[in-house]
Amino acid sequence: MVAIFCDDILDSRPMTVFGDGTQTRDYIYVSDVVEANLLALHLRGHHLLNIGTGMETSVNALIASLEEMLDRALPRRGAPAREGELQRSCLAVGRAKRELGWVPKTPLREGLRKTFSWSLSQKEMQGVA
Repeated sequence: MVAIFCDDILDSRPMTVFGDGTQTRDYIYVSDVVEANLLALHLRGHHLLNIGTGMETSVNALIASLEEMLDRALPRRGAPAREGELQRSCLAVGRAKRELGWVPKTPLREGLRKTFSWSLSQKEMQGVA
């Protein structure tokens, strides 16, 4: 969702918010996922581990963080809630900490900033931005 919103912003499109935007997800920055996967390579046997932050963030809060980061209001367009969509998602990450010695390092706002910067650089390389 973060990458989609970044593309929407850079392409001057309103971000689509399904339902009322109160649905939550556990957003994690990609480098934290990579680090956890690299650590998991050293485990023996079969392990089921949640890789997340252990914090839920609503779509509305995510957009508010993007607006604060960019210091401007961002256009949105409402869409009907998606049938069967999970309303709340937050991962229990204690097992990853115990078995891998891993914890996420990138706060949400820093991950948003990095993702937006990367998206912008991709547009610039394509000659779009």
